Amino acid sequence: MISENQKKEGIYWNKKENCEGYEENNFSIFTDKMAREYVFDLLDDILCDLNYVIGDLGCGPGHILPYLSPLCKKIIKIDYARNMLKEAQERNPELTNIVYEWDDLRDLGRWYNKFDVAIATNSILPHSIVEADQMVKEIFKSLKKNGTFVAVMPSIETSNWLARLQFDSYIKEGFSEAAAIKKIHLEFQKKAFDGVLGFMRDGPYNMVQKYFYQDELRYIFKKAGFEIQSLEKLCYSWDHCRKYDFGYFPEEENIYDWLIIAKK
Repeated sequence: MISENQKKEGIYWNKKENCEGYEENNFSIFTDKMAREYVFDLLDDILCDLNYVIGDLGCGPGHILPYLSPLCKKIIKIDYARNMLKEAQERNPELTNIVYEWDDLRDLGRWYNKFDVAIATNSILPHSIVEADQMVKEIFKSLKKNGTFVAVMPSIETSNWLARLQFDSYIKEGFSEAAAIKKIHLEFQKKAFDGVLGFMRDGPYNMVQKYFYQDELRYIFKKAGFEIQSLEKLCYSWDHCRKYDFGYFPEEENIYDWLIIAKK
């Protein structure tokens, strides 16, 4: 049975503007030079065998495919949005070792024990804690023994950090403390922010998505059976953040998502 959340995701990610205009409408690690180069440097050490089969799981229009293609035997690119798969294929016609497959990360049954490496960059973010946990469990099952999972997971801590920076910017503008707090709360109400369980709406179409706390990720991955090798901040440049209206505080520490390397 298809959940209401799956229906919303399908509508959102199949929209023409989100496929053809992905870079204009969606915050991505692959369009931020600083984050992209950090992830690629890390993958250079992981992708050490040209016979690897890689699962590229829900990673949009295929920014990572030209980088991955020469480093492995085969890439299975899986996405829930058929139009996103089509967009990725049209952008990378010269890459011959990629298979494009429609499927759902909530159920990877036909991919169990298939991948040497699985990569999911901000593609585990449903409006459901249960479904997010299920995605991590399914990815665990999709890996071969000793397989590696490289995940970028959206950080809820970043929202709290941005709230504080924005608060201080309002104080500098002359707002009273009470007025600054009120403005922050109004902004976060529009984003459907839930700082207890980690939900937030970043974009249009009422797409509320799951974000994660660091300790929560350790718990989820352990529960799925993974052994975490590293869990660290993946920082984004402030210029990239400004482009997507995440604020601009270049003198302060960068906002970030969580970058996880885990083994089966």
